[in-house]
Amino acid sequence: MQSEYRFELQDGGLCKVGTATGQTIARHEPIGTSIVQALPIGSRVVVREDYYEFPRGQSNVYCLTEDFDLAWTAELPWQNDIYANPVIPTQDGFLSCASWDGMSCTLHPETGRIIKKVFTK
Repeated sequence: MQSEYRFELQDGGLCKVGTATGQTIARHEPIGTSIVQALPIGSRVVVREDYYEFPRGQSNVYCLTEDFDLAWTAELPWQNDIYANPVIPTQDGFLSCASWDGMSCTLHPETGRIIKKVFTK
């Protein structure tokens, strides 16, 4: 069965677009910079904003409900770190993302908490 909507990146924001109509249903503006990735996971969407000049101490990876309510923000490996690489689903159902300071993190898709982190630099 086809979904009634899809998520699209438009002009640095995230839009919920009707599949049948192509019309924008809702728009989520970025928190700090511009949205560079939207990864649908069930009825939610994991968002990654551009790390460049994103406010330090805040996570640039977060999860929104289908109505664009904030479900969680990803735990940072270090207080002033930032996620620099795409969020990728893993075979075991988690999310993987690497940070600017060289930490490869496995995140829980329901909470954004770090399950495992490995220093890679």
